[in-house]
Amino acid sequence: MKFLIYDLPDAFNYGSVMMVENFISYIGAKLANSSFVIVTNRPEDTYIRLNNALNYDFKINCIDYKPIFSISNFFYKEGNKIINDIESIIVLGGDVFTEDYSRLYPLYKLFQLYLLKKKGKKIYMLGQTIGPFSSWRERIVKFFISKFDKVYLREKLSFDYLYNMQLKNIFLSSDLAFLPLYRECKEDDNSFYNKLPFNIEKNNYIVIVPSELVWRYIKYDDKIYNSRTKYIEFLKNITLELLNIFDVSNIIILPFVLFPETSDDRLAGRDLYINLLREGMKKENIYLIRDPLLPYEARHIIKNSKFVVTGRMHASISSLVEKVPFLVISYSRKFHGIIKNFFELEECIIDIRDYNSYDDLFNESLRKIEILYSKYESFSELISYKLKNAQDAVLSMLYDILRDTDSYSEC
Repeated sequence: MKFLIYDLPDAFNYGSVMMVENFISYIGAKLANSSFVIVTNRPEDTYIRLNNALNYDFKINCIDYKPIFSISNFFYKEGNKIINDIESIIVLGGDVFTEDYSRLYPLYKLFQLYLLKKKGKKIYMLGQTIGPFSSWRERIVKFFISKFDKVYLREKLSFDYLYNMQLKNIFLSSDLAFLPLYRECKEDDNSFYNKLPFNIEKNNYIVIVPSELVWRYIKYDDKIYNSRTKYIEFLKNITLELLNIFDVSNIIILPFVLFPETSDDRLAGRDLYINLLREGMKKENIYLIRDPLLPYEARHIIKNSKFVVTGRMHASISSLVEKVPFLVISYSRKFHGIIKNFFELEECIIDIRDYNSYDDLFNESLRKIEILYSKYESFSELISYKLKNAQDAVLSMLYDILRDTDSYSEC
């Protein structure tokens, strides 16, 4: 049984890799002789990183978009040769199919999938945030999605949106990254920490996951000129407050997205590092992770931290999985659907789009951090039930996919 995973935009986006590796490991463990073709921008890098994440235990092939999806190839021999022995197309989340980044790009991607469906392939969309779409685009989205086999939404906001379109092939599930990662349970903390290029005591550090994306969404008028500078200053001020509130000595700056260059979180991490040095922090207390990690390694770092501040969705999900209190600086509805609506953790989320100034954002962030500090000892108990529900929903979704395959037997 061969699956085509469409698509992994970049192997250096830890959240995207988490979803891909969990699909491969959980399906591959249950389905004998399964193999996986991943469509990606970086085939060589993706092949190496996925196999390292999965210990080379599964059959993986990585290909560029062009052989299948360039207009010149799609209807001709090269594209057909690749997809002829593919039974199912797996479209993994998160939020490509929204208007948060582009109004037309989601339609282009859905059209590609529609053409694959016309070739007789099963189309499964997993762990998605979808919509809302405006104007005529909503009708086109409804038409395309109605043609696919099954669409699993990772939060109820998206499910309700598609349900109100009267779509019948939709199901409420959750994000694939809520499941434990393949190597997460295979390596203990001590063996992992011995690999780190620095010595740091567990539970004596705060994790900051910067974002080169979130600062673009604040409301105030001069955002293009000033927003990024003020965002770095905001992170610096929050970091210094966290050191005092949680009485810890160290900061780990943990980028979650490394490519493309315009979204490289290491750039924001570097500037935060410099600003903390200027405030008098010692170099030995600030650790900027510059080299790429595997997703399970990033999750290990979060697991043993005292608190996490993040602008990335899957750093939030990793914090939930490891039951570490966190504050996420949100820029889209996907955060609200999971963190606020499903987990009912309003104190863990603050939406940058609601603020006209970073001073107001800082004050409200500090207020929420103090609430979380007061609930620190009960945080794990607070989220355990909902976390299990999220994980069960993902497992149910994966078993549903398995039951649809001709070669799966539950015996």
